[in-house]
Amino acid sequence: MCPTTQPQWRCPWDESWSCTTAGQTATRAPAVRTLLNSRKWNGKVVVPFSTCAGWAGSTLDDIAGLAEGARIAEPLTVTFASDGGARMVTDPRKVSDWAGRVAALV
Repeated sequence: MCPTTQPQWRCPWDESWSCTTAGQTATRAPAVRTLLNSRKWNGKVVVPFSTCAGWAGSTLDDIAGLAEGARIAEPLTVTFASDGGARMVTDPRKVSDWAGRVAALV
């Protein structure tokens, strides 16, 4: 089962989880790198996602490369307007469809 994100200081982890999401902006976030490097991913599913303001770079590939042994499924980049605002450029239906596919993984 994919864990739900809960607002707390430390990341809970349970080896019984078979699927998790890992996301970051277009720059490699140290916390995401630490999480991905500190776990055994064999037999697990990792769903990478990123947010950006027009250029995603290699973020999804970076996440996939750090989750060694994982099956990578349903990667997604969500793009926002590059003017610094909160306007999402990616069609919200695409995000909803992605969320449904991710939910079907568990």
